[in-house]
Amino acid sequence: NEPSRPGKAIGVVTIAGMIVDGNAGPGTAGGDRIAKLLDEAQHEDIAALVVRVDSPGGSAAASERIREAIERQKGRHIPVVVSMANVAASGGYWVSTPGTKVFAEPGTITGSIGIFAVVPTFERTLSQYGITSDGVKTTPISGEPDLAAGLSPQIAGMLQANIEHGYAKFIALVGAARGKTPQQIDAIGQGRVWDGGTARQKGLVDQFGNLDDALAFAAGA
Repeated sequence: NEPSRPGKAIGVVTIAGMIVDGNAGPGTAGGDRIAKLLDEAQHEDIAALVVRVDSPGGSAAASERIREAIERQKGRHIPVVVSMANVAASGGYWVSTPGTKVFAEPGTITGSIGIFAVVPTFERTLSQYGITSDGVKTTPISGEPDLAAGLSPQIAGMLQANIEHGYAKFIALVGAARGKTPQQIDAIGQGRVWDGGTARQKGLVDQFGNLDDALAFAAGA
């Protein structure tokens, strides 16, 4: 906590490193761990919450856990001020969406509003050694994902639909936070990254400033 006006303090939470599922950290931002810290602070009488973000992103599920916990703090009707450090991209931007005021530095790397998944398969490598895969399935998705034979069209379609659903949610969250339509966010999203100056021009951040500036703003909010 940082001092604020008499009788009140400013809560500060730092989200640094890759955002991952579970209780990992420090050095890695475990979604469960950070959400728990935020929820445990619900009883503290704070004037504002400053969220310091220095993360390239990571797990969408863990990012959502953290975002929801920040929203619960915001539900106490206190200002939530986001301070972006070197990087606040992808999941790092996802967790920034509850901010009532978002500070970034000109050199901050942010944006990367997008979602992707990687499922490694080895059918091409195995075929070079004469190894193939065969079998009988009760349904088209039985035994999937099959890393030796590759993904079936049905599984590939399901994975693609899941990614598209997640992206739609991401741009809707950003749009609601920034007062823009999902279509406007899609035009500057699709995984593109921006420096802080460009992000400010595009409406993804509000103001230039470092952590001290964010704390000063929170103290006066």
